[in-house]
Amino acid sequence: FRIQSTSVINFCIITVYFAIVVLLIRLRDLNRHRVQAIKSIMIIAFFFLASQFLVFAMAYVSYFFPPSIATQLLAFHKKYSVVYALPAYSLTYYIHFAVSK
Repeated sequence: FRIQSTSVINFCIITVYFAIVVLLIRLRDLNRHRVQAIKSIMIIAFFFLASQFLVFAMAYVSYFFPPSIATQLLAFHKKYSVVYALPAYSLTYYIHFAVSK
């Protein structure tokens, strides 16, 4: 349960962050190309957030599989779960840079 609640909290934080970026786009006078770039970055960040959520969901669902498969799924989760989160968190710097100019 702790893994799922952490993933839901991450999803809520990114959703609030997207809402703030959308408000900044509407309040500032940005040209069309800059807005398109920010929207594409937000879509990419959402994709990586969804993949991170699926990795955590896979760890939760693995408890319902037979022990041999569950062990392999949990080993995969421990080894690669951080890889899915890194691009989502690193994209926040690019969004901040694009909005601050």
